[in-house]
Amino acid sequence: MIAKKIKVLVFSLLFLVFNICAQETLVQGPFKLKGAGDTFIRYVKNQDESISFVAKKKGEDSVIDTYEVRDGVPEIETVFFSKLSEGNNVVSLVSWDERNINEIHYKIYVYTYCKNGVIKSNGKINSDKHLEGYDGYNGQGSVFGLKDADSIRQYLEGKYK
Repeated sequence: MIAKKIKVLVFSLLFLVFNICAQETLVQGPFKLKGAGDTFIRYVKNQDESISFVAKKKGEDSVIDTYEVRDGVPEIETVFFSKLSEGNNVVSLVSWDERNINEIHYKIYVYTYCKNGVIKSNGKINSDKHLEGYDGYNGQGSVFGLKDADSIRQYLEGKYK
């Protein structure tokens, strides 16, 4: 009788631990994509400290992109939506604090989406070299100018509207 209770207790504890470990760490979101049906997006921290950009459509999750750990751990600084000449877009500012060379690396990622909820990298905009830069860099005083939603929106709308 006692052995059976111990087995049930151990099984219950293992089940509880598994469920706690399996839960994702939400970084940003969820956000509903306006005009894209029932599609939602979110940013999730993975076990290796990378961050995945995930879309949920009709109950199905799909990873759109992953921001890998480089010389630092990625952080999502801001997320916003913008209508540009390429259509509806999700804009994400990601940073990596690269302490080994005393800098913060910034990169802006832009994704287009359409009415059916399909999301893909906006290759034209993402190839813009002005959407990536550094603050610091071994005391050289570099300053990246696009570190908030307002400055990014102004730049994108000025160049891609």
